[in-house]
Amino acid sequence: MNETDTVSGIDIEDLTGPLIMILDDDQFSGQLCMTFLRHHHPAVFFSNPDDAVAFSKVHALGVILLDIDLGGGLRGEEVLAALRQSELNRNTPVIAVTGFTDEAEKREILQAGFTGFLPKPFTRNEILQLIRDFIPDS
Repeated sequence: MNETDTVSGIDIEDLTGPLIMILDDDQFSGQLCMTFLRHHHPAVFFSNPDDAVAFSKVHALGVILLDIDLGGGLRGEEVLAALRQSELNRNTPVIAVTGFTDEAEKREILQAGFTGFLPKPFTRNEILQLIRDFIPDS
């Protein structure tokens, strides 16, 4: 019998390799990431920050891709703080994904505790290389 996670509906036993979690309020952006990662990394996409944080409390993750502007005034920095409270993923690389690309914003994001930075728009090769930077042998 397969164990299915109750938050995401994914089949936990079917996963091989480090799991990538994507959190973005924009469905298109999230699905684009999933498409780019398909055939390379197991991944799960959330558009709801509460669901993503709940998932991170019970599943070890390889990398987290976190949108900075989550809509409704919620910022990725706030979600990052909640993710870091999870013992399981306290040291998991969290990559800020954002349309803002000036150097000052990038510095602020990295100073807030993000491990890396991925500016939108990005290509399939850019996202795969960034994940390889944090998950060697992937």
